[in-house]
Amino acid sequence: MSQITKKDAMQMISKSSKLTHSILVSKIMILIAKDLHQNMREWELTGLLHDLDYDLTQDIAGQHGTKAAMMLGEKVSSAVSHAIIAHDSGTGCEAISALDKGIILADCLAWLIDDQGLLKSNLELKSAIEKEKMIKPKIVQKIELYSNMLDLSLEKIIRDLKINLVKGSGEIVKNGSSSES
Repeated sequence: MSQITKKDAMQMISKSSKLTHSILVSKIMILIAKDLHQNMREWELTGLLHDLDYDLTQDIAGQHGTKAAMMLGEKVSSAVSHAIIAHDSGTGCEAISALDKGIILADCLAWLIDDQGLLKSNLELKSAIEKEKMIKPKIVQKIELYSNMLDLSLEKIIRDLKINLVKGSGEIVKNGSSSES
């Protein structure tokens, strides 16, 4: 199990150019974990930390994710490390587990949401996907592939994100309590 708390993870990414993106990915990861009956804390941390090394590796092919896993060492489980490495296809690391596939899906969904303003508009998911295909077809391919592999409803994920946004808490809640660790 991970030795890193959510607070630790937030500190680690606090100066990252991917801070907002990583927070969104972590919220998506919580929803996916909940739907798949997985460890929501572990999935949330994976989402927060998946781009930990982005600013250090953005110009170095094949290193994004690998360096983050090295930086985290034994502070996270081997499953989290593997997912962080596997989320970038440039590493050549195959997505095997549900966690691996989930982080790829959440990362791509966050790009779609951001690019299309999906949480801030009345744009339908189907329309957003069609528009995204025109600018980032590989993102859409991954969204379709991994949502099918994990048997997840994209509409439900987007709806749940919007509900949590309306609640204004900024946290995905479970039984009235936040996912704080």
